[in-house]
Amino acid sequence: MNAVVLQVIPSKASLLKTHTILPPALCEAKGCMAGRAGFEPATFGSGGTKMGGTPLKMPIEKSEPLKLLLWEKERLLPKWHNWARQHLSEKTLNEYEKILKKYNTVHDLLKINDSPKNHRLAFRSLAKFLHEENIIDDDIYTKIKKLIKLKKTKIDPRIYSDDEIKQILSLAPNRKHQLYLRLVVESGLRRSHAVEAFNRIVKKKYTIHGDIAEVQLNINNKTKRAFICLCSAELAEEIAKLGEKMTYNVSGNLAKRKRVLYNAIRKWWYTTARENGMDPDVADFIQGRSPSSIGVKHYLDVMRLSKKQYPAVLSYIKENIYSGIRIENEERLLASTHTSKRKRRNKRRRGRKR
Repeated sequence: MNAVVLQVIPSKASLLKTHTILPPALCEAKGCMAGRAGFEPATFGSGGTKMGGTPLKMPIEKSEPLKLLLWEKERLLPKWHNWARQHLSEKTLNEYEKILKKYNTVHDLLKINDSPKNHRLAFRSLAKFLHEENIIDDDIYTKIKKLIKLKKTKIDPRIYSDDEIKQILSLAPNRKHQLYLRLVVESGLRRSHAVEAFNRIVKKKYTIHGDIAEVQLNINNKTKRAFICLCSAELAEEIAKLGEKMTYNVSGNLAKRKRVLYNAIRKWWYTTARENGMDPDVADFIQGRSPSSIGVKHYLDVMRLSKKQYPAVLSYIKENIYSGIRIENEERLLASTHTSKRKRRNKRRRGRKR
C-alpha cells in the first residue's frame, strides 16, 4: 500500500514542510495517526497532542520547533495579544508585538540569539502562550527555550554611597533631569514608576501633607508594582512649576550618558531607610515590593506608617545629600534650561519659515 504525501504550505514559503500520512489501515497497524487532506497539526512532538487529544509522533529536526513557532505566530498572533494583555504591561505588549511581526522566516529566527534580549523575550512569551494553551507540548516548549537562549543575569551587588549620589545629582545636564533624579533619590521608585510619578506631578495630581507630597500610583503589573510616591513638597512644587513631562526613553538616555544605575539608587534608598528606622515592610511597600494580594486593612496600616516614618529618610537626604549641591548648580542648571527652551523656540521658527 503506497503512502500518500501531503504538502502543507503555510503563508510563508520558508515554512514549507512535507508530512508523510499513511492510509488508515496501515496507520492503525503501525500505531500512528492517519491524516487527511488539509490537515494542519496543532501539536508536534513525541509527547504532543492535537487539540482533539490524539498523540502525534513525528521526528523533529533542530529547526522544527522554530518553524512551528512561526507557523503558530501567523495563525494565533491576535489570540496571543489577548493573552499577553493579562500578563504584560501595555508598553511591553506593544514592543513585543512589533518584534514578532518583524520575523517572517526561519532563517531570521535562527539568528535571534544575536538580537537584543527583548527579541528573545518576545518569542519566549509567544512560546509560553502556546504551551499554556496546550498547542505545544512540554517537549517542544523545552526545545524552543533551549534554541532561544536567555543569558542568566548576574545580581549586581553594587550600592551607591552618599558621595556617589551627590555626584549623580551634580552631573544632571539640565534642571528637568536633576528634578527627575531627585525624585528617584527621594522616592526610591523604579525608573518607569518614577517617570509616571513625575508626569502626574506635572499634572498636579498630588497631595501635600506638611513637608511631604504624596502621589497615588496604584500600578499593579504582574511582577512590578507601585502604590505611592513620597517626596518633599518642595520638589513636587518645583516639578509642577517646571511643567515639562519626562519620558521613559529620556530617562534611559540619561542613565547611559551619565552612567546612572537606577537599581543601585534603589538599593541605596532601602539601606538608608532601614538605617533611619524604617520598618522592612514599610520600605518594601514604598518601593513597590509588597505582595499583590495586600489586604485593605494592611494597606491602610502600611500607608499610615509610611507617612509617619518617611520624614526621617527625607531629613537625612536633605542634610547629607542636598547640602551644597543645589546652590552650587542652580545657576548652571537654570541657564541650561533657558538655553534648551531657546533652541526649541528657534527650531520652531525655522520650521515655519520653510
